[in-house]
Amino acid sequence: LPLKGALEAREGYGYQWWILGLERRGEPVPCSAGLGYGGQILCVFPTFELVIVMNALEWIPAPHYDWVRLANTILDAVDA
Repeated sequence: LPLKGALEAREGYGYQWWILGLERRGEPVPCSAGLGYGGQILCVFPTFELVIVMNALEWIPAPHYDWVRLANTILDAVDA
């Protein structure tokens, strides 16, 4: 499953926040994310005035980018 740019060079990390290189319909979408223990996620998308929060606990190891698929699904549904 393609991750729509989730691992591109425009990513970075600092002060406990990730700067992620996600895409929506082929265009880059700025995203800042706090990634916590057990799959807890806070993603901020200033372009869309959107915040995605996921409270989870992974007991069984799973792909680390499941939340990227969730974010991509939500971004695809957003009208801008």
